[in-house]
Amino acid sequence: MIRHLRGTPARYASLAAIVLLFISSVANATDDASSQEFKASDIDKEAQLPPTKPTPESSAPKGEPIQTAQYTPTQPLPVIVSETPVTNPYARFSKYMVKGWNVTMPDPSNYIDQDPYGIRTAMEEDGLFFFGFTNDTFTYDVRNDNQLYGRPQLYSGQKPTIVSSTYGFLTYDLGKVGLPGGQLTAGVAYNYVNWDPAGPTHAHISDFKYFQSLFDGKAELMIGYLGNSIVYNGIYIGGNLAGGTFGVNANIPQEAGQSQSLITRPGANFKVYLGGGVYNLAGVQRSWNPKGTDAEISSNGFGFGTSGSHVGELFLEEFGYKRAAAEVDRFDQYYEVRLYMKGPFASRPTDSMSLVINQNRFSKYAVASSEARHQLTDVQATIASLGYTANIIRGVFLTSGLSYVNHPRAVTTVPEQRSALNFLTNVIIYY
Repeated sequence: MIRHLRGTPARYASLAAIVLLFISSVANATDDASSQEFKASDIDKEAQLPPTKPTPESSAPKGEPIQTAQYTPTQPLPVIVSETPVTNPYARFSKYMVKGWNVTMPDPSNYIDQDPYGIRTAMEEDGLFFFGFTNDTFTYDVRNDNQLYGRPQLYSGQKPTIVSSTYGFLTYDLGKVGLPGGQLTAGVAYNYVNWDPAGPTHAHISDFKYFQSLFDGKAELMIGYLGNSIVYNGIYIGGNLAGGTFGVNANIPQEAGQSQSLITRPGANFKVYLGGGVYNLAGVQRSWNPKGTDAEISSNGFGFGTSGSHVGELFLEEFGYKRAAAEVDRFDQYYEVRLYMKGPFASRPTDSMSLVINQNRFSKYAVASSEARHQLTDVQATIASLGYTANIIRGVFLTSGLSYVNHPRAVTTVPEQRSALNFLTNVIIYY
């Protein structure tokens, strides 16, 4: 593209002629190359070399601009403008992110350390990629302010509650060994809590699997130690902040034994894209111990074991679950409504706001057990959460909000128990 600039200083004319001669020689030398950046046709053919004689102004029809470039001290210079936008060089790492997840991760160009010391670029040559993130959440019930101090903590936020999870992942592109669309993933996680029911504190494998895209992307297979809470649709996709007052594991799929990113289990998933945005995702996994995370970790430690009582095959479907018997679940119904606004302000396009209202209904077995012990009993808990997420700096996301819970304790209650108003703040750092 040539743009005529008026009033160009004469002292640049000779330099421009040299630049144009160089561009012309490059264009001619690469005329047959498919990857060339400039072609001779991109520049006015008469402008490739300075004419030997000035062209009189009268040679052009009256009222029309002269199309040839005149390299005399009084004439403008052509400017070649690239019409291809410059992209972030780190965005290319996106193709190496863990495949098969149903959550949105930030582009690697939005990490704190995009390519530390060129390590990611060096690893890329061998098909390797690493990344990690830290997810820290603080919860405190501002309404119950010290009301139950001296007694055991019964729900998240009753006392200041901290959950800090750190993840690290390494992926390998199997296209390097002739399996395009294939990927190996190895991940580890460390979880710290100051209230065990929200955790507990432990280290665990987080993702250890083989992924393969099949039939030109129409199907996907994954086999290994899976965290299915981020594979299947669930509350973690823009859901309630920090999982509400019952902890992150208090939802029907995980009550039934579905694996999650901090407690992976061996299994396989198969996803088929049926066209028109419709897909089917089905899988089978070993369930984890219905007695809870403490029992599961005691049985299987770092996560490669398969022992445990009352465990077996758990079959999953995207829109339904063949799950464990209801007698072992405290929750048997879950309803949720979510409203989102992405980029609520023109100056903050990567921020978001959310309003989430959900209800956990306690199973009849849990209620009957509580009533048999002559305890005050609730049959449901309704939670309304309002949160705002801000991309503070590159790689750092801060979410703050309030969460109202009408019955913060699961099933049983006490006369003095008030509803909870939890202040929650969450920081996620990607690196």
